[in-house]
Amino acid sequence: MADLIRVLLVEDLPTDAELNEREVRHVLPKSEFLRVETREDFLAALESFRPDIILSDYKLPHFDGLGALLLARERAPEVPFVLVTGSMNEETAVECMKAGAWDYVIKEHIKRLGSTVLGCLEQGQLRRDQKLVLDKLSESEKLYRMLYESSRDAIITASQDEGFLGGNKAAIEMFGCRDEHEFISMSLANLSPAFQPDGRGSMDKSQEMMRLALEKRSHFFEWTHKKTDGAEFFADVLLTRMEIGGKKLVQANVRDITERKNIEQKIIKAKSEWEDTFDAITELIFSHDSDGRIIRANRAYGQMAGMSLAKVVGRPFYEIFPKTDSPDD
Repeated sequence: MADLIRVLLVEDLPTDAELNEREVRHVLPKSEFLRVETREDFLAALESFRPDIILSDYKLPHFDGLGALLLARERAPEVPFVLVTGSMNEETAVECMKAGAWDYVIKEHIKRLGSTVLGCLEQGQLRRDQKLVLDKLSESEKLYRMLYESSRDAIITASQDEGFLGGNKAAIEMFGCRDEHEFISMSLANLSPAFQPDGRGSMDKSQEMMRLALEKRSHFFEWTHKKTDGAEFFADVLLTRMEIGGKKLVQANVRDITERKNIEQKIIKAKSEWEDTFDAITELIFSHDSDGRIIRANRAYGQMAGMSLAKVVGRPFYEIFPKTDSPDD
């Protein structure tokens, strides 16, 4: 609560305003008061005085409490509004509470004004704190939704019992679905050849992966997936356990690694072709480190040495062919 509390009094009688001020100062010694009695002054005070709480009489010669309440709700809805009056029956009080008044105090019971003001100020602080939390949650949700939808990886939510529960735009596109509804209707059997009843895998494998994720909090593996048109692609899959509303779920992050796999296959093929060419050369070819130990040799070198290449590698070349000059010669 602020050190100085600004109290706006909507009251035409100075004596009643003084009475209200006295009761409030009992509980809030550090408080500042401003009294107004017209609509124009009330609107100006909302802008310049910026009250922390408004105490208003119900009936004034040129203004009324209900009018002030409606203006306050429009211009300063976060400011507590309390009606303090001697001319309001229970039916009117209920009407004002429905219109947005935070509380009301009958002048015959003016002694409860201090506790009412404290209660409204605390309630106001609570509302502001709640709004701050909700605003932060809203911003977090917006940020998560932005990251969720802009992710190049497929993000999928699933449960062991219900299968797919949702997927982001990347998931829908990755698996070739028309929309999220079609994606949710799919199953692992539809999207992975490993789960097809053709002997290539087992339907129980999906449950096994889910079980590992739920037990270990996360589980990473490489998998082959299938699009709705039957085209297969390689993917890295990270399953992460999460719990929403007491329900255990798994979030799957799926990254298409088909391009990487194709590059790896090209590298393996090129390496194999190079090794075939290296071994096909009839001249002796070998490489060694700074100590003269053989790092690699071709087949002709092993044949000339009369031993397998496995025995050649790691030995000093000048021991295999003594007439060859050693590094120290």
